[in-house]
Amino acid sequence: MYRTKPPLNVTRYNLTSFAITLNELTPGLKEMLPPTDSRLRPDQRHLENGEYEKANLEKQRLERRKRMSRQLQESAWRPRWFDKQGENETFKYTGGYWEARGHRKWDDCPNIFGEFTDEQLTDSA
Repeated sequence: MYRTKPPLNVTRYNLTSFAITLNELTPGLKEMLPPTDSRLRPDQRHLENGEYEKANLEKQRLERRKRMSRQLQESAWRPRWFDKQGENETFKYTGGYWEARGHRKWDDCPNIFGEFTDEQLTDSA
């Protein structure tokens, strides 16, 4: 079995250089990403910057938000670029993502890392 050697420059979590670059926001990339992209997670950014207390507080906030969003999803949420196919619950891509990315137009895409508005909370009640 093949095993890679540990990285030469040890990081806090022993991530390889490749693993670190997977989350990197290169110039121009952020504008092309939907607000749902995991590379935009504020808790992750704080962690990468060594701001551990901020990262922990932000992670707790995002967990509360996730619980609240689950309630919203139960009412009328459906995937943006996929439709459920058949009874086996597989999903088929319906298009639109690459076009939105090309135009950098994410108006219809929720900001899952932001705060809920009073309107969103009222609508879900």
